[in-house]
Amino acid sequence: MRGLHRRLATAGDFASIASITNHYIRSTAIHFGTEPVTADELRESWRQHEARYAWVVGEHGGEVVAYARASSWRSRTAYHWTAETGVYVREDRRGHGFGRAVYGPLLAVCRAQGFRSLIAAVTLPNEASARLHHELGFAAVGVVRHAGWKLDAWWDVGFYQLSLGGPEPATPLRSPADVWSVASAAPA
Repeated sequence: MRGLHRRLATAGDFASIASITNHYIRSTAIHFGTEPVTADELRESWRQHEARYAWVVGEHGGEVVAYARASSWRSRTAYHWTAETGVYVREDRRGHGFGRAVYGPLLAVCRAQGFRSLIAAVTLPNEASARLHHELGFAAVGVVRHAGWKLDAWWDVGFYQLSLGGPEPATPLRSPADVWSVASAAPA
């Protein structure tokens, strides 16, 4: 995407990331959080897991306008090669392709690291997110009805899965920093 600089997140990005996230927490059911998060909370979570899970930011005009992140899907060792993904775009920049532009490199990083499966949870209805996941190769694998109560309503959650590998034996995961230069060259 023209004018968008994509890179791995750094500690200085978390004020912007918190601002983007808090819009979705306060105003939508897209994020099931009910209390705003601080930059320090998000930064600490990122620091604890930055050697394993990538956070990709997109800067436009010197401002972070979108981010995509990977995180733990389940804690048991057998799930070690599956991650949960998410993507968020600053409210005033939605609909311009910024989400896809940061999500593509995140998926490429996860693939290059050695993850075998990515899971995305999407609050339904959300046609834009469902379409994005489908276009990026995710398959709809199920819906949990009435999964969360927010904004005085029950919300369903659709689960989407992207398979990144075959039946080969599992190998150690590489860090996001180790694979960024190759993975970031992937098309948005």
